[in-house]
Amino acid sequence: MPEINNVFPPTPPLPPLPPISNYTQSPPTIAGQIGLGVLQGGLNGLNFLTDLGIGLLNTPAALVNSQIDVISFGMLPDRVHVPYIPMWDWARGLAVDEGGTPGGWDDMHGWGKFAWNIPFLAGLGAWELSGTALGETSVSQLPKFIYNEAKGCFTREAAQVAKGESVIGPRNTYRQFAKEKGAHFLDVTDDAWTWELNKKYLDEVIARGDDVLFAGKFNPELLASHPESALAKEIEYLTSHGYKWTVDLLKLTKN
Repeated sequence: MPEINNVFPPTPPLPPLPPISNYTQSPPTIAGQIGLGVLQGGLNGLNFLTDLGIGLLNTPAALVNSQIDVISFGMLPDRVHVPYIPMWDWARGLAVDEGGTPGGWDDMHGWGKFAWNIPFLAGLGAWELSGTALGETSVSQLPKFIYNEAKGCFTREAAQVAKGESVIGPRNTYRQFAKEKGAHFLDVTDDAWTWELNKKYLDEVIARGDDVLFAGKFNPELLASHPESALAKEIEYLTSHGYKWTVDLLKLTKN
């Protein structure tokens, strides 16, 4: 099999802006140094906000990459994933030389940006408390809200088009049953089977909203007598994600 080359070339990081000292004629006074230090702190705060914005812009790439991992069972290398927009430390050393190794414990620029988390998180905490007290949407729901909105914008139509049928059932019947139906199934040998592979297959099924056909005749009593079986775990996992049996017990559908 030929090697997979870079489908998405990596995005190189952007360099910081040139320091202000490049444009000054003489060293600053003590008061000037203090002023530049305060200015650097404010610039680090703006850099922190830039990082937040880039993180939100990377949400679509994160959604696409998560789907790539689901479909490939996490076996594809990073070079075939959508690259993320790199964080830009544009304010590093812009007003004063902050020193330290970028990304290290002595990275004063990194600590300067981190310090802005305190008022930011304090504000979110106040929002959380006020939202909880008033019975309104609180900040703890923001990640889920952002994820759902982004997923709705970028994958809703694709998911509806891709919806189909998948199969679960006894090991000796489900593969042939799925092939006859032209449906999706977990195509691994019994020796290679693991619950992690099984779970990734089910996550893919759930993401598409497939109808899940049962290969053979479903017997609730027989399944109840083997609660630790892989099939029982599959059904429990699907029902915990909104799937229910049809009246004839031939398939599970997502509500």
